Amino acid sequence: DEAMLKAWRHGLMVSDTGTLYDDGTLCAAVQMAFQGNVARVQIRWSNKAPQPIDSLRVVIAPVPFLQTQDSGVPPSLPPLGAHPQSVALKVLDYFTDPPRLQVTYTSQGRASSAETKLPLSVCKFLTPVQCTKEQYFSVWGKIQGAPNEASQVLSSTRPGAPPPLEGLVTGVHFSVLPGIDPNPNNVCGACRMNIGLGDVFGVIRVEAAPGGGSWKVTVKASHPSVTATALRVLAEGI
Repeated sequence: DEAMLKAWRHGLMVSDTGTLYDDGTLCAAVQMAFQGNVARVQIRWSNKAPQPIDSLRVVIAPVPFLQTQDSGVPPSLPPLGAHPQSVALKVLDYFTDPPRLQVTYTSQGRASSAETKLPLSVCKFLTPVQCTKEQYFSVWGKIQGAPNEASQVLSSTRPGAPPPLEGLVTGVHFSVLPGIDPNPNNVCGACRMNIGLGDVFGVIRVEAAPGGGSWKVTVKASHPSVTATALRVLAEGI
């Protein structure tokens, strides 16, 4: 269902390995690697049923900000068989919405179809950087106002212990910079990105509310796509 697709997709937004799709018959496990402006995505399509899968079709919707080389998938998978799909993606421009992925197939005479998105975001192409307090606040002071600066109060509605702040920050590929914030309960970080369109720098600050359960997240970046994407990924993960 859509909730599971969203949960799997978000898990891969903050990790480079995991499940993208699983309906009990067809499963897609993903491994990703990133360097510069290139992403290499390996999708292992597995038939979990004792019957063959036929008419298999996987389509990555074309988008203007990506150049894609796709090995494709075979039209059928044998019972309990699997096939790797290799996808190389070159980022040509900044983006905020990942490309859609559509899958259709038949099994035991029944047609199935689903749509999700590739777990890509500009945050995947960020490099965490270490910097001094002076360098951090230099970037912080230079970037003022929307859309390059954004703040949001995020609250956790999930049962159990709240996620560690350091994990939230590193999940969107910012570094963790101890000693930047005078409050030891807060976390600051920094990042850099270059996809061939010039350097982009960003800083983040996560302030924990007294008593826990909510956080004020402020992101500042020299390109607004980094700001918007980091906040969205963080909001979906809490």
